[in-house]
Amino acid sequence: MTRFSAFATHLLVSLLVVGLMLGAGVFLWYPPPLFEIDGGWQGLRMVVLIDLVLGPLLTLIVYRPGKPKLKFDMGVIFTIQLAALSFGVWTLYQHRPALLVYADDMLKPFALSVVEEVDPDGSVLRRFGSDFPLKLAIPIPTDPEAGSRYLLKRLASDIPLHLQIKDYVPLADWWPGIVADSLNIERYVTRKTEWQLAFQRSLHELDRSMDELVFLPIKGRNKSGIIVAEAVSGEFIHFLDIPFVPEWGSRKIPLRQRLEETALSAPADQTTESE
Repeated sequence: MTRFSAFATHLLVSLLVVGLMLGAGVFLWYPPPLFEIDGGWQGLRMVVLIDLVLGPLLTLIVYRPGKPKLKFDMGVIFTIQLAALSFGVWTLYQHRPALLVYADDMLKPFALSVVEEVDPDGSVLRRFGSDFPLKLAIPIPTDPEAGSRYLLKRLASDIPLHLQIKDYVPLADWWPGIVADSLNIERYVTRKTEWQLAFQRSLHELDRSMDELVFLPIKGRNKSGIIVAEAVSGEFIHFLDIPFVPEWGSRKIPLRQRLEETALSAPADQTTESE
């Protein structure tokens, strides 16, 4: 085997291995769009650099048929690559989004490592299972006075609002409140022409009426965007790659109208009593 054929073989094998790891990350641990918005690629950049660039390049430099200690040199290169690959897999697995929490007008994903810090006893997993990412919500009272008291109390805590684990309910249980609180997307996208174009393309792809869809802002560690869900089932069906700017957002149903919806009063009362 010549130096260049050894380089080509090493590069092809590295591509296959990294491709398998990327596949596991995207389809198993970071369902779309979480790989893009919540750190999957950032955790892989060093691994890709070592496995796809440094490893094959070192083979090109070191490999020479008949060279003394060639096996030792190649063993060192493969060991470095294996260590980098192992670290990359561990990082992807440990930082995969375990929770997807809706609170204060926004979805936020949280990695398993973060959940373990705020919930060392594993109470969240015992309550809701481990079918990651768990879709949860914090039902904030819709009454202005009760809602303000709740937010002030929680915001004064050292723990962020979205990680108030004692207040979690399944996303489906609070879905009517989330629909009422969802983003007025048609008004929001008027801020920029490219947002309007992206929105229209997505509507064309989905082939759904606006009444069938709900638009929920999501903010990850790397970027924000807008999740499109079915209004009735709550299933997430699409991602709008449009940045979310909270001060530009507007709710689908005004607060005064929401307060008249008695269907939301029971979950709100339960929330005010939770600690």
